[in-house]
Order: sequence, then structure tokens, then C-alpha cells
Amino acid sequence: MTWTIGDVTLPFAPSKVRVSNPAKVDQFVQESDLPIVIVDGAENFTITIEGVIYDTGKTANQIWADVIIPLLQKRGTIVALSTSEGDLDDSYVLASFEPARVGKLPCWTYTMRLLKGSSYVIL
Repeated sequence: MTWTIGDVTLPFAPSKVRVSNPAKVDQFVQESDLPIVIVDGAENFTITIEGVIYDTGKTANQIWADVIIPLLQKRGTIVALSTSEGDLDDSYVLASFEPARVGKLPCWTYTMRLLKGSSYVIL
């Protein structure tokens, strides 16, 4: 199962994918009654991906250079997401990429957040 973020292919498909797109809700409080609920659209369509970056054929330095650094450099840019299933394939802003490593093994865990908008302004 191949997942690609821009030109970076993840060694393994994510272990967890969460999609969030809540309504934008405000309320107008009324005395002695329930509040009036005001809905004026939706928040960002957000995909949160969690997984592992590990490759038995690569050293820690190779994983760092081939996967971690390129993804860190893509934060704040528009990237194409390509998944093995194709259901989430589209262009997104890579809002965050947070790798973590515990111990000496060249195995990284990560959390990544991708945002979808109708248009993008990147300064």
C-alpha cells in the first residue's frame, strides 16, 4: 500500500487516518431558553495521519535524508497526497509534520496534518 506526500513515498501506509470537518458553530445565549445556534459553514477539511517510518534496507541517516528532511521542508506548502485506495487523493497544505524517535533504532513515528481549502494563499 503506497502513500506519497508530494515526491516523498512513505515506507509504510499510515497506521491511523482521521478526517475532520466540523461545522463552524456559534451560539446566541437567551435568558430562560436554550441558545440560538448559528452555523455559517465548516472548518477546514483536515486529514491527520499517524504512522511509522522505517526501512530495513536503510540506515538512520538515509531515512533522515530521504524521508524526514524532505517532509519537514514541505511544511506550509501545497502537496499532492496519493494513497493506495485513492479516496483521499488531492492537493492539501502540509500544515504540520511531527516526527519522533525513541531509542537508537532507525524507526520514526510521526503525526502529519493536511488541510484542504477551496483556494490557498501562501505567503
